[in-house]
Amino acid sequence: MADSTTLGADLFDLWNAGKHMLPAAAESVQGAWNTTPASIKSYCTRSGPIGLVPDGPGQAIDNVLEYLNRALSDSAQNLRLTGGALVWLANQYAATDADAKAEFDRKKRDLGDS
Repeated sequence: MADSTTLGADLFDLWNAGKHMLPAAAESVQGAWNTTPASIKSYCTRSGPIGLVPDGPGQAIDNVLEYLNRALSDSAQNLRLTGGALVWLANQYAATDADAKAEFDRKKRDLGDS
């Protein structure tokens, strides 16, 4: 079983992940979403259908883009929400153990955050 100092350090790791790491990952995913076009169908026109896709390849590619854009947007949002939950969890748990809270607060100060 871990002592309170170890627990405080573990709480700091959760807090740091929620406060800094997951939001940074969310921004990266959001950046990918920002640069993914919503549609490219107009660039993929041709005079006849291809295979089973009556509108040519453009609609099939747009269907994939829609899925990709939704996945990127959902992922960015979920990373932000998870980060917030980790920060809340670490703060709430630290409040239940004075020694763990002291180590948690010390590590946050060392990082330059509070």
